[in-house]
Amino acid sequence: MIEVKKFETRKDIKVMGFNTKTDMQNASKDCGDIWHKFDEYWGKGYFKTKNEYYGISHDYDEKTGKFSYMAAVTLEDDEKPYEEMETLNIPQAYYAVFEHVGDVKTMSQTFNKIFQEWLPNSEYTYDPKGKDFELYNEDFKPHQKESKVYIYLPVIKK
Repeated sequence: MIEVKKFETRKDIKVMGFNTKTDMQNASKDCGDIWHKFDEYWGKGYFKTKNEYYGISHDYDEKTGKFSYMAAVTLEDDEKPYEEMETLNIPQAYYAVFEHVGDVKTMSQTFNKIFQEWLPNSEYTYDPKGKDFELYNEDFKPHQKESKVYIYLPVIKK
């Protein structure tokens, strides 16, 4: 069973980035494509924030199974988004924080454990007012076994 690393309240975060609409069957390819586009900007030094970036799942449609996914970085108060980018607000919420260790290609397994094992057996339920997201920071080391990504799941007590 997957374990929660910690619980924490995070304040509102305004982000800018690239968004795509996808479903679980195509998420790996579609999200990968959006990260490649994001990386082009990242590599050219366009962003003020250098140590944290986000993968945000939002606007899930239960009827179609589609959802939006955004590769993003914090939008600083004195910064304007680039023309091609969208902005999004991650509202303040209480989060269960999980740690994914290893290649991002296996992250879907971690999400499955969170949603299929941990959440139903916990004293919490998903908080639909929040947005779940992946936090990439200095612990993220692409294609390395010790790479870490933190998964933030907005929760409320049942």
